[in-house]
Amino acid sequence: MLKETREVLDWKVDMLVYESVEEADQDAGVAGAGLKEMNNNLLYRGTYQKARTIIYDVVAKATGVAPLTRPTGDKDAKGNDILEAYENDSVFVDRALATSGKTVAELQSAVTEACNAANDGKGLAADIKAKVRTGVGPKVPVQDTLQATAFIRGDINKATGKAYDLSKFEAAFAKVVGHPLVVVGETEEEKIKSLAAQCTEFRKAANVFNKM
Repeated sequence: MLKETREVLDWKVDMLVYESVEEADQDAGVAGAGLKEMNNNLLYRGTYQKARTIIYDVVAKATGVAPLTRPTGDKDAKGNDILEAYENDSVFVDRALATSGKTVAELQSAVTEACNAANDGKGLAADIKAKVRTGVGPKVPVQDTLQATAFIRGDINKATGKAYDLSKFEAAFAKVVGHPLVVVGETEEEKIKSLAAQCTEFRKAANVFNKM
């Protein structure tokens, strides 16, 4: 084994790590143990979370059950409360199924189809380039996620009859927030998440500006 120094709570700690997959297999006494463990860790880095998000979306659409929300303490331009969803995904899915009478068996094919369609049809996969997830970030209010979704998907604005124009929002964002809008991500889901956080940033900056 090789000695490596890792950082734990800002302290440097020496640890022994395997030099090769073969050494890990030998230690486990099982052929392929190292590769299996690697794949499990890669899936837990983010692939499982992507699957949970897809399941959440499929169940919400199929059941018509809305997530429970609460005020964030902020107001929109019309003075209405900005709301945020606060149930975690498993609690919402269980509640939506119980409320609607739908079952896992009924919706399994829809979940399978949605998961296989992810990543431009490549499906969900382990990715050795994926960054380790350290936890869920700040919750984004429902309105901001819906707004971001409309921009990314080019939904029609019922008020104007035209598609939502991201370029106009980019111009407004730079003017109000003070730095360019940057949407990152390879998949639609990742782009929506990135844009939603910036919709929140824009709204909060606009609220401060309006109070000046």
